Amino acid sequence: MKLQADPTVQYIIEDGPRRLLHKDLRIKSPYNTYLYEGLPPGPINSPGFKSLNAALYPDENDYLYFVAKGDGYHTFSKNEKEDIFHVAVWGIIGGVIGARVVHVIDYWWFYGDLPLEIFKIWKGGIGVWGGVLGGFIGGVLCAHINKYPKYIMTDIAAPALLFAMVIGRLGDIVNGEHCSKAYEGLFAFSWDHPNSDVANCKMKGSGIGVPVQPAIMYEMIWNLLSVYAIWYLRFKLHPHGMTWVLFIILYSFGRFFISFLRYDRIWAMGLTEAQWIAVACIVVCLPIIIINLNYNNFNTFQLLTDQGKTRAERRRSVKKSKSK
Repeated sequence: MKLQADPTVQYIIEDGPRRLLHKDLRIKSPYNTYLYEGLPPGPINSPGFKSLNAALYPDENDYLYFVAKGDGYHTFSKNEKEDIFHVAVWGIIGGVIGARVVHVIDYWWFYGDLPLEIFKIWKGGIGVWGGVLGGFIGGVLCAHINKYPKYIMTDIAAPALLFAMVIGRLGDIVNGEHCSKAYEGLFAFSWDHPNSDVANCKMKGSGIGVPVQPAIMYEMIWNLLSVYAIWYLRFKLHPHGMTWVLFIILYSFGRFFISFLRYDRIWAMGLTEAQWIAVACIVVCLPIIIINLNYNNFNTFQLLTDQGKTRAERRRSVKKSKSK
């Protein structure tokens, strides 16, 4: 198996040591243990007594993976999935709570008189925005407490979450869960089953047998396009966390405009709860990505200079060129 040790990559980058970027792990060098199996061809440092002692008398355990906490210590795990599963559990818990909170706020006219109904989540009623933001808070808090690389994990979650929302919308199509505006066009949706949830939309101008805007389909298409964009840019966005920020911006834009095709309760200025959350997310995230995005790295997918040489060898070659 590949060693995948960051110090071997630190040894070959020109401006190290520093925080490694995705493009650093793609440098073609025999010292890059992310690309090549086995040990590097030569030493990369001068080990101290404790390091030599640890190599001679290793601790007996089943650990195969570790991640740096940033405070000089590391977290070890038996497999590469343990850390992600740990964060995912708390992300799911936060997502469920957040989704319910957003739904309850939007339907407070009902839950205000029946507060015990708030806890009867099995009866349905969640808000996607609450799931996204609540899951983010739960996952980031778990990662922060356990010293996991939280921004890397949010970047990993972004495309997966978008794809999961596409799958979830398939259930909305089956149930007829959303009240869309009447529409006679080519791609209009219509539900005919009397037990479909769309029956609750009759007082809003749609309902059973009424052709409506395919808002759910539009959102699914937008999310799939967003997945493609994020996947294409996954190695170009630096620093860590910018992939998640891009995901929030893309989803916000799509949800804002598609919501005009649905019948949802208006909060203020003709906008729904989901649209106001989208506006807030864009206002917060757009400056973040503009200010923090490393545009030099954005245009450099992979930097290869003196390919295969160590940092020390490159420095010697520079000195030789200057002496000439």
